[in-house]
Amino acid sequence: MQRYTPEYYKEVQKETSAFLANGENFKGYAIDVVTEGGFNQPPVLIICRAMTDGAMSFEDQELLTRYCIKGKLISILYNDKEVGKFVMNNLNDSFDIFPVFTDHPMSLSTLIEVCVAFVTKKYLPPSQDIPVPEEVKVPLKT
Repeated sequence: MQRYTPEYYKEVQKETSAFLANGENFKGYAIDVVTEGGFNQPPVLIICRAMTDGAMSFEDQELLTRYCIKGKLISILYNDKEVGKFVMNNLNDSFDIFPVFTDHPMSLSTLIEVCVAFVTKKYLPPSQDIPVPEEVKVPLKT
């Protein structure tokens, strides 16, 4: 089980603050993901299921991405030049039907990373390294 420290959260905040500035234009890679109006918020049950074990599987990340982009016009840019646009209207659509991912496979990886960062910025798993203050602890009945 990975443990998260307060320093980890500070680094995540620092790294993602510019990356997720306004929910519309996500910079940080040679490949950029742009959507007007930001991403959709996945259902809380999907988020909880993905984060239960502390480390998300690729399938969990892919499902979160599908929820984030469903019905949104997504533009993929490479070095500030648009290489493709697409809209995923159905959660079960294959990413293979969009030419941008067959022509630029790293753009799918980037899209998944951006969507997971969008979700985890709001829902980071609690730290196991921060001790619970004594005044918060509930005494056990014996």
